[in-house]
Amino acid sequence: ESLEFGEPVLSAVSTVTGEPVGPGLWSDPSYWVGQVRQTVRFGDAVVALEGLGVTGLLELGPDAALTGVAREVLGSGVTAVAAQRRDRDEVESWLTALARLHVTGTPVEWFTGGHRHVDLPTYPFDHQNYWPEIQPTWTGDRLRYGVTWAPLDPPVPGVPAGRWLLVRPYPGGIDAATLAALGLDVVEVQGGTDRAVLADRVRVAAGTGPIDGVIFAADGDDAATPARHGVSVLAALVQALGDAGIAAPLWCVTSGAVGIGEADPAVRPEAAMLWGYGRAAALENPAAWGGLVDVPPGDDARSIPQLLALLATPTDEDQIAVREDGCHGRRLARAPIADETAVWEPRDTVLITGGTGALGGEVARWAAANGAAHLVLASRRGADAPGVADLVGDLEAAGARTTVVACDLTDPDAVPRLLAAVPEEHPLSAVVHAAGAPQAQAIADTGADELAAVLSAKVDGAERLDQALAGTPLDAFILFSSIAAAWGSGGQAGYAAASAYLDALATRRRARGEVATSIAWGPWAGGGMAAGEDARDHLSRRGLTGLATADALDALSRAVGNDETAVVVADVNWDRFAATFTASRPSPLLTGLVSDAAPAADSTTDRAEELRVRLSGMGARDREAELTTLVRAEVAAVLGHADPSTVDPRRPFTELGFDSLTAVELRDALRSRTGLELPATLVFNHPNVAALAGYLGGELAISGTDPRADLSRLEASLAAAPPDPAVQAEVAARLKAILDRWAEPSDELSFDSDDELLAFIDADLGGR
Repeated sequence: ESLEFGEPVLSAVSTVTGEPVGPGLWSDPSYWVGQVRQTVRFGDAVVALEGLGVTGLLELGPDAALTGVAREVLGSGVTAVAAQRRDRDEVESWLTALARLHVTGTPVEWFTGGHRHVDLPTYPFDHQNYWPEIQPTWTGDRLRYGVTWAPLDPPVPGVPAGRWLLVRPYPGGIDAATLAALGLDVVEVQGGTDRAVLADRVRVAAGTGPIDGVIFAADGDDAATPARHGVSVLAALVQALGDAGIAAPLWCVTSGAVGIGEADPAVRPEAAMLWGYGRAAALENPAAWGGLVDVPPGDDARSIPQLLALLATPTDEDQIAVREDGCHGRRLARAPIADETAVWEPRDTVLITGGTGALGGEVARWAAANGAAHLVLASRRGADAPGVADLVGDLEAAGARTTVVACDLTDPDAVPRLLAAVPEEHPLSAVVHAAGAPQAQAIADTGADELAAVLSAKVDGAERLDQALAGTPLDAFILFSSIAAAWGSGGQAGYAAASAYLDALATRRRARGEVATSIAWGPWAGGGMAAGEDARDHLSRRGLTGLATADALDALSRAVGNDETAVVVADVNWDRFAATFTASRPSPLLTGLVSDAAPAADSTTDRAEELRVRLSGMGARDREAELTTLVRAEVAAVLGHADPSTVDPRRPFTELGFDSLTAVELRDALRSRTGLELPATLVFNHPNVAALAGYLGGELAISGTDPRADLSRLEASLAAAPPDPAVQAEVAARLKAILDRWAEPSDELSFDSDDELLAFIDADLGGR
């Protein structure tokens, strides 16, 4: 009743027309109808605002949906901030937004007077609390993530160009005849697990012509093969393609590997292993990996044309599910918990595989302290494992009887022996499968036996526990998965595959009406495979902080208490992590997790201008030397070398020890020094210091009349060019023509053949 109504007084820019309009816009019903029915021209609208002199944009709403888009449209010249962030405290987000506007020159009328903090009143004669007790919000939402699927635009019908190889590990599914009938130029290769044999088959099939793509069709099925057969063939294929010198993108096609909703569960854990392996392969072999596509079983008439259309359409999407309603791209998103008060309360007997290890031991201590009457701890070494006596002492002091069993879960008789250790008076109530073998080895260096050992440690035990306990009522069946399966991890392809099996096994158990919870853990601070100081530092630089043990166990209890099937629990700085994760290969997987916060203001502009002024006063050769010195210094700093002179300007970055993280760090350092917008793929596009220095010189475009600067850039370009004979011949011919025009009449610059010219260039330019 106290509101006063009046005519609008603020002008606006319409997101329907993209043009400025007067205050009457707000009271015009047709405008709001247009907002619903017409195309929204948000980009045009913010460009129009910039044209009106607007330098600050504040998004009012429950999240930062438009701030990042506005920055993408306008670049760094306009400050764009969001008043609220869905995953952050409201007051903190609002004050942060105002502060950012304030420090970038937007006037903010701060209210500073007339208020103060006071203590709550006391009630000395009444011992009943007057003020309600507010339960604090559980902050472990912050650590939880889950997989979602985003609808994708339908691909344009078509067939990929060029020659393709088709490799099949099983009978059935996609075959070469079907693909050829749809117009694909394809040669089929029989799959296998022998790397050398498969490499020979690939060479023969490829012949002398180029190969433009490879399809690994794992959508068939063979019940007679072990669960891990398909991933073993994929591993051999990735290695064989490298051995055969084929760098064409490899696409892995599965069926039933992933589910995009409750009505579409993943029912084939053996197929899910391929997705886990593929995510790691994409990070280790970014140029030679295409992606993962899951198709419905037995729907070739519809799904194969869609598959070919996907392969023919340039896209960054590399984890795609093809379903009746279209194509869906895999995403990682925050996963708020449904009920913060629901927790798992252990009782009777809890069986923990890997129970004498660091993580298994922590779970055992927690279970003993929270109600478990009996614990069965299983591990390969059993009572001989380090620290077992102290662990058992802690558990029994907490009131839990403890049985330690030495067993190898790859042994078919191991699980029956474990279940025999469960006493009748305390029946089995829960299983925690925390066993696993570490892996830190590149795909190219991992042998078949080593891969099998990594897979067996997780897969065999989980499979046998699932079979032995089918139909047994349990409170919990907990599987320790890994973030290696959630988004991939270089050097852990086998571990990622095994963890992906556990995630899918949990889904399959749920489909059978049985309990299961798979937790894809990030590193734990208190122990586990990333417990060493070097490992912690390595992960921290990439944005991964070790989980506090109490937080991890709390998250486990709540995930089980909420009857969840799968969840990712990790402490991640997404801005830092995403920079390295996408350094050599773009990935839509993390869309929505990376912050759109503006970078902090620094002295980049001043330093870049100083560099330009200094370079502009130099000749071309001195400019080249100055930029080479600059790049060498930054390379040395990033790699931790005290003396930049130890960095060979001609040595490839890959040999110097660059990876995705150091590539991003070098990019950021050079961006700060030069003021240039540089891609994260800088060291992958320019092979060494000299080439990179030449590239920077070209981008800085320092004016000068000395043609040697252009020659330096040409040298850098030639150093990075592919060894294509046709290209070489064309370049040689053009260089010869240039030299003929520039040189005075003399026999010294007369060449009888391209080979003679190239020999001259090689000698004169120092082999560059």
